[in-house]
Formats: sequence, C-alpha cells, structure tokens
Amino acid sequence: MSKKKFIKFYSDLYDKLFPINRSIIGDGYLKSLKILNHFYKFNFIKFQSGTKIFDWKVPKEWVIKDGYILTPKNKKICDFKKNNLHITSYSKKIDKTVSFRELIKVLNFKKELPNAVPYNTSYYKKSFSFNISYNQKKN
Repeated sequence: MSKKKFIKFYSDLYDKLFPINRSIIGDGYLKSLKILNHFYKFNFIKFQSGTKIFDWKVPKEWVIKDGYILTPKNKKICDFKKNNLHITSYSKKIDKTVSFRELIKVLNFKKELPNAVPYNTSYYKKSFSFNISYNQKKN
C-alpha cells in the first residue's frame, strides 16, 4: 500500500471512529468494534456488568445523549454533541445552576497542553465533571 493510500485509509477510519462515544461497554463500543472488525477480525467475549475478572469489576453501562455547560448568556460550552470528550465518562446526570467557583472545581484541563481536551473517566465514583482545553477555560 502506498503511503498516500495508507494515510487515506487511516484518516477515513479515524473519521468514522472519533465521533462515536465509547466506554468500556455499550453501544458505542460495539459499534466501534464492528467497524474495526471489517479490517481486523476479532473474537468477541461478552461479560455482564458487575462480573469480577481477576481484581477488576466490569462497570455498568453508561448511556449519555447530551451534556453541556450553559453560560449566563445561554452559550453552550463543553458540548458533548460537538466533542464527546467534554463530559467525563460515567458522570452522573445533573441539571443545576452553580457559581463560577463551583464550576472551576469540576473542570478538567491540562495547562501543559493548552489546546487539548483531556479524557477522564469515573467508573465507580458517583460524580460529574467536564473536560475542557486550558485555552477554553481561560475564556
């Protein structure tokens, strides 16, 4: 395969996979595996949530359809539909108004990677948080 075809192939694959919200289990994970299975054959083994595997316990499925922060001017930031990394995986459902001081406590960002939105997860702790680039946080 030529370098150009190689790059195109993986670019197209990335474009298909990136928008899919995946966690350890759930529809997005299965959808991603089905896409990858067209190129690389897998053997699938399924485990129920709560199953203990060595020292690990399979978490419950996490389902999210939407999530965002709404500013006082009704502008959406940390919008899950624009970037599925904006909501920490396994965050609990919330609908509340918070002060800026409270909001800062639940924003994850990496100052050393100012344009990157970090990936965070909270499988076993009932909490919520948002992931934002450091540059977005400054604004």
